[in-house]
Amino acid sequence: MALAVYAVALAVAPAAGAGTAGPSVSLGKSHGLEYMRAKFNDVTTQVEQSAGCDGDGQVTGGGGSIDGPAAFARLRGSYPFSSPGTGWNVQGTSIGADRTLAAFAVCGGIDVDYEVTGLSSFPANSVVHGGASCPIGADPIAGGARATAPVSEVTMIATFPLLPPSTAGWRTPLANPSPTEDTLYEGHAVCSSVYDVRYQYSDPKRLRSGEAANAVARCRAKQSVLGGGFFSVRADVTGYRSEALTTRPWDSKQDGNKTPDDGWLARAYNRETFRVHLVAVAVCKR
Repeated sequence: MALAVYAVALAVAPAAGAGTAGPSVSLGKSHGLEYMRAKFNDVTTQVEQSAGCDGDGQVTGGGGSIDGPAAFARLRGSYPFSSPGTGWNVQGTSIGADRTLAAFAVCGGIDVDYEVTGLSSFPANSVVHGGASCPIGADPIAGGARATAPVSEVTMIATFPLLPPSTAGWRTPLANPSPTEDTLYEGHAVCSSVYDVRYQYSDPKRLRSGEAANAVARCRAKQSVLGGGFFSVRADVTGYRSEALTTRPWDSKQDGNKTPDDGWLARAYNRETFRVHLVAVAVCKR
């Protein structure tokens, strides 16, 4: 199995280690939202990076990216600060090389709801579908999950909104290919009954075995992205088989203003032995 091979490859990585965390900087504003980024350079094994909102901004969504060869890096988790509303955390792991981990936060001026689940067991060689539900009448605009140490093999393999007829919320499956049990901690949903939102999906992007690919979900003109995510499918069956390398707000080349308000970018690596299709999701403010 691909997961078993992956676990063996990761066993050589030490428990933790990285370079220097950077400050949060603004990438620009759009339609009442501000887009923040912070970088952690020279990541050597595992690390967490945070991007904070300015002043009294409320984080509506966020994500991250890790650079370098796709087969030897991944995102382990993505979620709001434990002190809700002040920013976004992202966890990344590097194998065998120094990399840069970037965190992104989308910040607005309207209060939103932050829903969090409790602790749950994360068995070895398994997938756990972390997440949380939104209050009745509220729309999911972002979410995520994370896993605690000591397992370094944990990877985020999807993060996406749950919409009616299901109970509205956000789901973030994490995979644990290790023979060691871990703990899934804090499945998150960011919810709003105030923002007028539209959900935009990318066309499915072919993701071959052993390769990485990008998918972009674009907001419409005069809309700005609040949050987003991705998932993968195989034929007509939803699958969770792609490892996150990037899930973050995106800027189109057409406007050229460097503010990532135009949609959501997802990049993932397919460690399965078969082809899947990657789909990005953008939650857009109308």
